Amino acid sequence: MRIGIFVDGVYLFKGLNGKRLQFDSFKKWLCKTEFVTVSKYFNSMHNDTKKRLFMTHVAESGYDLHVREPFYSLSRGQYYNIGIDVELAIEAMSNIDKYDSIIIVSGSRDYLPLCEKLTLNNKNVTIVGFKHTIHKLLHKYNIRYIEDFL
Repeated sequence: MRIGIFVDGVYLFKGLNGKRLQFDSFKKWLCKTEFVTVSKYFNSMHNDTKKRLFMTHVAESGYDLHVREPFYSLSRGQYYNIGIDVELAIEAMSNIDKYDSIIIVSGSRDYLPLCEKLTLNNKNVTIVGFKHTIHKLLHKYNIRYIEDFL
């Protein structure tokens, strides 16, 4: 079976709460013994030396990177990570013929329409997230917990 892995890095980073993750080992854990045909990592972050080193680690672990600068709101005076879910969904649908089963690393309800569309296209959907942050509407799909890897 061909596997597609799509990682919402904003969700993952928040959930790890400072813990480190070896992305090559994580990828092996995600796919088990199946053949990975697509693996993509999405995030929104500033480009500095420390983050470039992190991105190098992710890329060397076999993920295609999709990284954008965060959006700055002048009126609120702060940065926001926006559009990660949309970009991930677009890439998942653009690559739909390259995998039979998809793993989405996120517990966000924002991915529910994507999961529904993938199911209609006969794709097996697995949600991988943190135990207490996977939205209840996603529990109709296969669920795995990141805590089982950590």
